Amino acid sequence: MEAILSVRRAARAIDDVVEAACSRLGITGVQYNILRILGRAPAEGISRSQIVSQLIEQHADVTRAIDGLVAAGYVEREHATHDRRVVLHRITQQGRSAIEQLDPFLRSALEQMTQHFTTDELQTLAQLSSRFPEAASTAQQETSPQRGTHERS
Repeated sequence: MEAILSVRRAARAIDDVVEAACSRLGITGVQYNILRILGRAPAEGISRSQIVSQLIEQHADVTRAIDGLVAAGYVEREHATHDRRVVLHRITQQGRSAIEQLDPFLRSALEQMTQHFTTDELQTLAQLSSRFPEAASTAQQETSPQRGTHERS
């Protein structure tokens, strides 16, 4: 249990560094992540569900985060020509500039954090951490209630 708590505390510390860097432009870490996703997206844009599937934090309020990016002029949205029900999101030039402004600060802050570790320690950390998603999936399957096994009162 102590290992899991340590991983959660480490993740929170990293999130705090990211949030502090992003606050320079008045955006959140989730909004920065959305900008990075849109920066790699095709020119026609991508849907909200495509953004969600690539986010680090799946439970984030993506609609509100995107609304804030649109209001700031970092993202634009429009209905897809092939299906008016689909809304596509694209990063604007202003959004690309925001990423360019933030990246050096964020990179510097994260490099300062990793200075306290050797290259071997960071490689070991990466290898061990990469096993958590599969382990979590297995744990969820084992702890989720089975359908139809609950008795009715």
